[in-house]
Amino acid sequence: MLELLEYSIEKKMKHIPSALSQYSYLRHILQIVHKNNFNIVIGKPFGAQAYYLIWEKLRLRDKDKEIQYGVKHNDYDFINFSEETLGNALGVAGGIALADNKITYCNISDGALQMGPTLEAIQFIGENKLPIILTIDINNYQLTRKISNRINYYKNIFYKWDVVHIKFGESLNIFNDYINTCKPVVFLIETKKGCGVKEMEDNPIEWHYKKLKDINDVTIS
Repeated sequence: MLELLEYSIEKKMKHIPSALSQYSYLRHILQIVHKNNFNIVIGKPFGAQAYYLIWEKLRLRDKDKEIQYGVKHNDYDFINFSEETLGNALGVAGGIALADNKITYCNISDGALQMGPTLEAIQFIGENKLPIILTIDINNYQLTRKISNRINYYKNIFYKWDVVHIKFGESLNIFNDYINTCKPVVFLIETKKGCGVKEMEDNPIEWHYKKLKDINDVTIS
C-alpha cells in the first residue's frame, strides 16, 4: 500500500482511493490471470496506478512508459479491451468469450451494476454459460456519494452464475479454484475506498480527484 502511495506521488496521479481499493485484490489476482493467459477486459480503468505497479512488477510494463489516468487497451497488447464509458465492459467480455471460448477476466466497479448494458450482459453470459471470471470492487462509494450496502441485491442479480462473496480482509485463495472454469463466476469483493490511509478512508469523496504531494501529508492506518 505504501508503495502504491509513493508511486502515485512520483507519477502525480489522481484517483488514489480507487486505486487503493482495487489494489487490495488485483495484486493477487492479476498474477494468476497473466500466468494463465486469460483474455483481459478492464471495466474499472481509473485508479490506473494499481494496474501499472503490478504490471511493472510482472515485467509487463516499462517503468518509463507514459502514464494515463485510465488504462487504455491500445497501449498494451495483453489487454483485449478497456473502457472509458461506464457499463460496456462486461458485454464486451461476453462477446470475446463467445468468440473464442477462452476464459475471459473482467474487473468492474460496483457502480457498473447500475448500468443497463451491464445488467443485460449478466443475463446473456449466464444463459450462454460463458467462461468469464468477473471481479467487482465493492467499496460502497460511487464518485460523489456513499451508497448503502447492497451485497444481497448483487448476489441475486447474477442468475446462472457462480457467486463468491469475499468480505473485507478475507483470503483470496478461493480465486485459484476457478482458473479452469467453463462457466461464469463473479467475485463480489468488499473493499474500502482509500484502504489503509485514514484521511482517504474518512473522506474518499474529497480525495477522489486529489493528488498526494507528500507521504507525510496522510496517516497510514
